Amino acid sequence: MAFTLKKNISIFLIFTLSLLLSACSLKQDVASLYKQEAPLESQIIIPKSFSANKKETIKVILTQDDKRVKKS
Repeated sequence: MAFTLKKNISIFLIFTLSLLLSACSLKQDVASLYKQEAPLESQIIIPKSFSANKKETIKVILTQDDKRVKKS
């Protein structure tokens, strides 16, 4: 009987704690409080034509907030 009483108390405590923690949930509009990052934009520059036996260069320019992203 003592084992079932301990089991019932632990289930009750887990239920109560999860109920209390769910009451502390965040507001719906909490994401607007944080800094909003601008998307990373890319411009891809490719040659007008490709030939089979020649190496060609494809260039990608990354920008964020209309500023060029530095290499890292």
